Amino acid sequence: MNLIIGRQQNGTVMNNPNNQAVVEQHTLERKDGLSKSTATLFTAAMILGTGLFVSLGATAWDAGSGTLVAIVIGGLICLSTGISAAQVGINHPVQGGAFIWMRIFGHPKLSFIAGCVYIIEGILGLGIVALGFATYSAQIFPNLSIPLTASLSLIAVATLNILGISPVSKLMIGIFFVVTFFLGVYVILAIPSIEVKNFTPILGDRIGSVFAGAATFFWTWGGFQRTAIMASDIREPRTSIPFAIIGGIAIVTVIFLIVAGVTLGVLGPVVMGSGDVPLYVSAAKVMGIWGAGLILALATISFFSEMLGDLLATSKVQQTMGQVGE
Repeated sequence: MNLIIGRQQNGTVMNNPNNQAVVEQHTLERKDGLSKSTATLFTAAMILGTGLFVSLGATAWDAGSGTLVAIVIGGLICLSTGISAAQVGINHPVQGGAFIWMRIFGHPKLSFIAGCVYIIEGILGLGIVALGFATYSAQIFPNLSIPLTASLSLIAVATLNILGISPVSKLMIGIFFVVTFFLGVYVILAIPSIEVKNFTPILGDRIGSVFAGAATFFWTWGGFQRTAIMASDIREPRTSIPFAIIGGIAIVTVIFLIVAGVTLGVLGPVVMGSGDVPLYVSAAKVMGIWGAGLILALATISFFSEMLGDLLATSKVQQTMGQVGE
């Protein structure tokens, strides 16, 4: 495969030996990349993250009984965006996301800006997630120092990231299965406590509120494009990337709707929207103190998994920028 990183612009072809080396290297790497099924589960793991534990309350505050519709709206927006990213990824299967894609399309200045913005957002976001991980950990182990725990978690994540995408993806998929299994336990035990009246009206008090809830929950879908960003690490990217993005979004949509639906049915829109941790409140109501502890534990390991995904994607962009001399 012989791609040119750049197009004719102002009489100058935006390509150089560094660009060609990056493309050739990534073309070889795909032979040992993630399979279609692994990429799909990896995408689902990157989407699930922590949003379900921290965004449900704010979403219900806006959307009320229309929370489930708000989740679906956000999912459809992500699906359309993800398909667009997949199309770029399968035609230009090199890592780097918008940074490298803009270079391919002949916009080096925009490419540089996009890369810098993604890296800055990644670094800041990683720090916030690390503090979230430390804060939740301190709820389980009260004597923990939050700054120290956050710092050590970042070191641990960076160390794991050095090992490459294969072990990181396996760890994230493992965490995904653990979280999904125990959320399933919560759902099964909470179903008898559901009150059907809590789901009406299905569109909430007004449609505008549902869209506001969709905007709030939208950020929970973060991670759905990362498979395309890491296209060079995916085996047979032309078929695997679209399948992974669509399949990952579909899997997580089912999880979001079931868990959010059960929580809404147990608490009702008013109680669900009155706090930041309705999943914790609902689990405590139907399962007692051990249920509350379970949600804390799941949120904690989800924070760690999100750190892994954030740093992995950010480092891919940083690596690509360095390889092309930015």
